Amino acid sequence: QCSGSFDISCILRFCQEVRKRVTDQRIAHRHLIYCCYPDERFLSNAVLLLGSYLVLVEGWDADRAAQRFKLLDSLLQYSSGLTLVDNLSALQRAQNVGFLSLEDFDL
Repeated sequence: QCSGSFDISCILRFCQEVRKRVTDQRIAHRHLIYCCYPDERFLSNAVLLLGSYLVLVEGWDADRAAQRFKLLDSLLQYSSGLTLVDNLSALQRAQNVGFLSLEDFDL
């Protein structure tokens, strides 16, 4: 479980868990719903996790994934001073150059 700011292992664990649930044939016909507290920190983390899933697992471009959450832009705050698209672009670049692999990263 990750709360507050988190590291790459939290992102990868989240992506693995969501992928496991999405591909589970027993629940394939159901929607997966992700909830968080109505607080800017929790919302920012939730959006980063969901955007990371779209980039790392579904293969979306960082800009496309960030665009999915565009309506929430004014509420998102990252302590690094980076934007959502900055964070997702960094993950995408790390994956593209082979530094980050969901299957091979040592958690």
